[in-house]
Amino acid sequence: MKSVFILSFRSLALASLIFFSGCTTPWKLTGVPMLLSANFESNAINTPPDPTLPGDPSGDSIETDGTGPNAKVIQADGNKWLSVLNSRDRNEGGRLRFKANAITYPARIFYSWKLKMVEGLMHGSITMAIKDGSGNTNVELRLEDSRFNPQQDAGFGYLYLMPDRELLGKLPLNQLCDFFLEVNHTTHLFSLAVSRPADMGGTIRLDNRSLNTNSPAGVQYPVFELSNRTAPPEFTGWLVNPTSGAVWIDQIQIKGNR
Repeated sequence: MKSVFILSFRSLALASLIFFSGCTTPWKLTGVPMLLSANFESNAINTPPDPTLPGDPSGDSIETDGTGPNAKVIQADGNKWLSVLNSRDRNEGGRLRFKANAITYPARIFYSWKLKMVEGLMHGSITMAIKDGSGNTNVELRLEDSRFNPQQDAGFGYLYLMPDRELLGKLPLNQLCDFFLEVNHTTHLFSLAVSRPADMGGTIRLDNRSLNTNSPAGVQYPVFELSNRTAPPEFTGWLVNPTSGAVWIDQIQIKGNR
């Protein structure tokens, strides 16, 4: 495992400030211990991701709850991705949890991932939740319906902050977006940045927003959780709406420091 050193609180705050000023990226945030890294490059295609997350750091892992979302590793655009489908190929309600190495809270945790929406969601949602090993949900983001049928593809998807379903903006189809989320368990606040093209409104930014629930002090396991909801909203019984949608995710990282 690569050696790391701990930045002082002042240096760490400066590194965070530089990112949110648009001068760097979360993947260049140095000096903060890596707690989880998933890039899927060593995974076999058309299979679920390797739950052991091979490579540094050792000890991080993937856990599933129920059937898990309809996720598999694919090869596309010269890269390997985790493809997450919003379809009824599997039962809804399962979760895929990227579980980081333990760290003692209160702590500042940095989450980052790359996402490309390749098919607009219809009749359902894909959720990205920040949690801990105790089951507390700190931040919850959700991609929801952007069209009513396959012939009305709007070319984007809606991104919401849950549980109040606050609309954060539109994410374009087939364009890579960078997500960076800083959770401060001392102040009970988080900040979010999501890169987008200028014609879609530029970077989405939330600064110093309250956590849904803060995590208790002590040893915790930061978690990035994926889940999908495929139940049709309008009808049940014999009339069932079709459901579809797909996102590709890569370079999931969790870093942390006290």
